[in-house]
Parts: sequence; structure tokens; C-alpha cells
Amino acid sequence: MITSDEGDGDVQALWLSDGPATAELWTRAHAEHTRSGLWPLLLDALDPSDEAFRPRGYGEVYPEQMSAPADDDPARLLAQWWAAYTSVDEDDDMLDAEARLAVTAPFGRNWPGLASGRETATHPDQLAADFARAFLAGRPQTRLGLVAAASGAEALAVAGWSGPCNYGSDTAKFSAVVRDWE
Repeated sequence: MITSDEGDGDVQALWLSDGPATAELWTRAHAEHTRSGLWPLLLDALDPSDEAFRPRGYGEVYPEQMSAPADDDPARLLAQWWAAYTSVDEDDDMLDAEARLAVTAPFGRNWPGLASGRETATHPDQLAADFARAFLAGRPQTRLGLVAAASGAEALAVAGWSGPCNYGSDTAKFSAVVRDWE
């Protein structure tokens, strides 16, 4: 296993397998979560031909820069992101603005609030295993990562993932929203 030197020193932020993951390995690690406290992640490199498995193999993860998912209100975050996405300024091309508003139709610029919860048709663990199998089918270079996290949502921030491009680097904000969905 490759480990990251990032984190607070007492808890290892991320463990990364030396070789490719399998669906069976992910499923076993996921089943052991309640006992081990380690959440399994499927991780790709920035460049599939990169044998050092950048960014994770280089320790380019930043858990110490993340806030806690519990610190953010998902409804407030989503409302802010909605407003930023649907706002129009003088530099916008009219077609771009219309395309963005088409994505949020029928609500347009008006944030509709959180959707009500509902029961799932498939057990979440089974659905996760199905997605892991499908993901791994087309990505033979994918590695297994393990993080000490209570859930998949929290694993994003605990692992120190710096977030999706152009949307900030505090992944705990995204974790807060995913945590609400869980």
C-alpha cells in the first residue's frame, strides 16, 4: 500500500493499493467498513499511463485544508450554487445564459429548495456494489483507496480530494450535500 504523508499525523489520511482494484476487493472492503472504520474508494490517476499514480501516489491530497462536512448547510450551499449558476452578467453570451437556464427549467433562476426524501428501490449497498463493478469494468488501472471515514460522503473530504475543477477546493462542502443525500 502507498500511504499519504498528509493529515494531522495521528490518522493516516489515505491508503492506496499498490495495484489495480477488483470489484470483489471493493465489495469486501465495503462490507468490512462497520468493523474497520475504513471507507473504500475507487481511484484513478490523472493520466492512466502514470505508474506513480498521480496525484494520490505523490501525496498530492490535502485533508488538512478541508473543513468538516457538518459545518455546512446543504440547502444553503445548493441555493448559493444555483444562484451563481443562473446569474447573468454583461460578459455572458445570450445563448450561454439561455442554455444555463434551460438546465434549471422549469425553475429558471428561482431555487426550488431541497427535494423531499424517498425510499430507494434498491438497497444502497447493493447499488454501490453494482456501480463499483460497472466502473471497474472499463478502468483496469483503478486502485483501491481506503480512508478512515464514517460514510462515502465524508470520505471525499477525509481523503483530501481537492474538489472538481473550477468549483473550489474545500471538498467538505460537496461532502455536506452528498451526506444530506445519504
